[in-house]
Amino acid sequence: MDGVVDGVGVEGVDVSGCVARVWKDDFAVITDCDAATTALIGWSAEEMAGKRSLDFIHPADQQRAVESWVQMLEAPEGTHRVRLRHRCRDGSYVWMEITNRNRLAADGFVLAEMAEVAGAPTTGDGREADWVGPDRRSAATEIARVMRDQEWLLRRLAESLPTGVALAGAAGMIVYANTRIRELLGAPTAATVTELFEMVVGDDQPVLSAALDAVLVRGRDEDLELHVRAPDTASTSLCVVNMRALAEHPGVRTGVLFCVADVTESARLRAELERRATIDTLTGCRNRASTVAFLTDTLAGGGPAAAVFVDVNGLKAVNDELGHGAGDDLLAEIGSRLARSARSGDVVGRIGGDEFLLVCPAVSDPAAALAIARRAAEALEGPAQEGATPVRSGPLASIGVAHTATGGATPDELIAAADAAMYQAKGSGGCRPVVFEPHMRSRPIHPSSGRT
Repeated sequence: MDGVVDGVGVEGVDVSGCVARVWKDDFAVITDCDAATTALIGWSAEEMAGKRSLDFIHPADQQRAVESWVQMLEAPEGTHRVRLRHRCRDGSYVWMEITNRNRLAADGFVLAEMAEVAGAPTTGDGREADWVGPDRRSAATEIARVMRDQEWLLRRLAESLPTGVALAGAAGMIVYANTRIRELLGAPTAATVTELFEMVVGDDQPVLSAALDAVLVRGRDEDLELHVRAPDTASTSLCVVNMRALAEHPGVRTGVLFCVADVTESARLRAELERRATIDTLTGCRNRASTVAFLTDTLAGGGPAAAVFVDVNGLKAVNDELGHGAGDDLLAEIGSRLARSARSGDVVGRIGGDEFLLVCPAVSDPAAALAIARRAAEALEGPAQEGATPVRSGPLASIGVAHTATGGATPDELIAAADAAMYQAKGSGGCRPVVFEPHMRSRPIHPSSGRT
């Protein structure tokens, strides 16, 4: 053969019985080789370093090589032996018996020991197999061309994707990153994972670090949303980042695949849909379903809470005398005043045509609940008007209050109690809020309609 003839290597060195050694990382990328390797197949350490071991294996043997590599990785500290055709520097191929020794856990590398196999396979008529024919150099050139074409095709495919894609090794070095991911993350020249995600806002950095640790150390896939700051601007975008661990064995780290997509607009649309599903469009307050849900969650916490029931005075008269537009303006005005009077953490909801409810968590006792209601009543004093025309004067609403010390009441029970107290206030002229007491008649309220 061109590479080894009668036991003489490509450098004219006797290689009979020679065992060559090649060091590889967990991606099967060559990091170094010894002088025996150079004597046997002609490649220097500088020429082999940084290249995949598959680059030197005959295409017909590559699947077997991959299977052997996987089996070796599945046995930490184990070995696996396989016979493959290895490409020499002059383009010819020589049969090698390769023993891969898994020393990743202890030393961080795989040691491959290679020895030439005496005698080459032949065809039935005694000729060498087709891979050792007279045109071996041109065959090797064709093989290299096919492999380059495949890599080019994969890169073209990755560049055409609307999603950002990157591959990083276990040490955090970027093996490949398409243009889109560099655009999305504002990292046009990043060479490491740290540099690739450098524009992620500070509050999201701990989340990112924890996810990377989970993927690279524990081999667990992670999906998260990160806010990314645009270079030289104050604007940010929201990106979904899918991280997929690339490990042949749970104990062996091989790297991570990143897929990144900009979801800023879809998140905005989602927030708008959620807002529409929870907000009463006329008043800007929460709608009934959202208010009751908040009250349910508040009571489920088991702490003290209060419900303040607000019933608008004279809405029907405003509608009859000035039209429904004026009535709508009155409702919007009341909703706005109630929102301004509420504490931080309270929720103001419109639960019926002319009914509002303040849900107030962490209210220590009925006296504190009454103080909240009085603040709401003060906000509703004074005339409401449309332009220069008075729409309503005097107390704009009647207010009732119900309090629970332990959250033991159901939402319907607490609303019904506040409603009963409101009717007591309305019967007294509606000027002052009233706190519910057991002797007051509590009218059950249907949980979906809000009607008595």
